Amino acid sequence: MIQWRIGWCGVPLLMGLAAQAQELSGRCAPCVGRHEAITLYAVEGADERAVHTVRFDARGGFQFPRAAHPAGFYKLGVDDARVDIILDPREPVVRIAFTALPLGEGVEVEASRGNQAWWAYKGVSRLAAMEQRAIQEQRQRIDIADRAAFLRLDSMQRRVEAWRVHALDSVLATLPGGYFPHVVHSDRRLIAAVQQGPEAVRAAFGWADGRLLRSAIYPKGLLGYLQSLGADTPGALAAAADSLLHWAAPDTACWRFARAFLLRAFNDLALDHAAQHMVDRYVMGPGALLPPDAELIAIAAERMRVGVGAVAPDVPLPDPLTGDTVALSALMHGQRWTVLFFYSSTCDHCHEQMPGLAALHHEYAPRGVRFVGIALDDDRAEFERCITERQLPWRGFSHLNGWGSPAAKAYGVRATPTLVVVDAAGVIAARPYDHQELRDLLQRVY
Repeated sequence: MIQWRIGWCGVPLLMGLAAQAQELSGRCAPCVGRHEAITLYAVEGADERAVHTVRFDARGGFQFPRAAHPAGFYKLGVDDARVDIILDPREPVVRIAFTALPLGEGVEVEASRGNQAWWAYKGVSRLAAMEQRAIQEQRQRIDIADRAAFLRLDSMQRRVEAWRVHALDSVLATLPGGYFPHVVHSDRRLIAAVQQGPEAVRAAFGWADGRLLRSAIYPKGLLGYLQSLGADTPGALAAAADSLLHWAAPDTACWRFARAFLLRAFNDLALDHAAQHMVDRYVMGPGALLPPDAELIAIAAERMRVGVGAVAPDVPLPDPLTGDTVALSALMHGQRWTVLFFYSSTCDHCHEQMPGLAALHHEYAPRGVRFVGIALDDDRAEFERCITERQLPWRGFSHLNGWGSPAAKAYGVRATPTLVVVDAAGVIAARPYDHQELRDLLQRVY
């Protein structure tokens, strides 16, 4: 059961106070005999790091050393359980009691207006979510032809959402100038701006606002800008990253987080050109305002291992149609250029590239360019059918173990299709985005 006390007058908190040491304490009676310590975690976007751990006393009480914490969301954790709290220099005392386990099931905020407002809203939000789930369950049980029932449930859903928003506005009104309202209002401005385009998003969000960094809204802002921009080409993504990092630069913590978030996102989504731009400019290059941490260095090292200028790895390539295995180096031997086309026989995006690549093969194969197809397939019949039905003119290979392909691992392939161009010296010369970018490259060198 969640209990809260919000019976104070809505007096604006003082703004612009310098950071001051805060008291963070409380008790967890149910933890006695079950848990030894509680940990405070700092939050940056979706990331968290342990700040300090203190032991419970014999009655379950805890008190952290007084410290000046920047305004933001933090977490208190016992083992794997976490609960959100707000720390704000405007509130020198935060005292919270946990009356049940897991921690979030019973919370009493004994001191801290910001946390009282936050937990009041969490209670309302939880009830609204329960109502919404009940409506969804009813929706699944009614006859699909019962239009009146669907309209009634739609009306109920709108009323629940309106009640949640009204409750949130009421809670925010009790704490003008507080941290929680600041985050909520920033979130609302962001949501509205995304529908209006990138310039509106740029103006609506505090890219160098460390208070927003210490909440889940900061990565939402980064993604919101990319979404509003509709960036779907390598150059557009790189330019978007340049803009975001420029806006975040006045606050080094925001800049550091934005760099890591964008590089991880581009790398995980196999947006190779944008990820390489991040590495070349902001991790290892002149745009690095701060040294990279171990994670970014590892990403950069992996990308440099198979990036432009690196020696192309030699791997054995099995041909499922003949049963032969050929060394990639043998296929490259004597060729002015070798184009590696990593694909999947069931990948629609790969199919879209095949006609353009086939045209390039017919035009440039007589001039010393060899195309090599490497399929990340696990079914021989699909592999053969794709070659036959799409009339692929180059020789195809596959280990027939999907993403376990040694060739894909050797070349750092994270998505299909992927193109890699190797020159006569066995050095990776380019990683084109698509067949059109490959055509531009070949036209420049021939």
